[in-house]
Amino acid sequence: MPFTLRILILVSLISIPLLFAGLEQGAVAAEDVSDAQAAQAQLVINRDSLFNGSTEKIRIQTALVMLHSGDEPARQVLLEALDQEDNAGARLAVCRALSQIRLENKDLENKDGQLKTEVIQLHAL
Repeated sequence: MPFTLRILILVSLISIPLLFAGLEQGAVAAEDVSDAQAAQAQLVINRDSLFNGSTEKIRIQTALVMLHSGDEPARQVLLEALDQEDNAGARLAVCRALSQIRLENKDLENKDGQLKTEVIQLHAL
């Protein structure tokens, strides 16, 4: 076996464990993201999908997810969408999601068990 090939094999054997060590550190760093940061990131994604979704179906599904989540920040985004004068798609998506929930006779409750009366009152207007 030529000397150069032996060196390449030796370098490969040394670098493989280092590569896996780097991957493990990356996985640990990803786990360090707190639940609050993950929830905030998801809220940003949902807001963008609601306001800028490529299709009406995507916007409605996003509104349904946010309605069922029961989170106060998600509720605020939904109220913001209902107040939009220049984004009829977002406003319509929230209204259609509310209609779908009402047809299914599902309650809109937040994590404290209170009915989301603000959203329903806005829907009734």
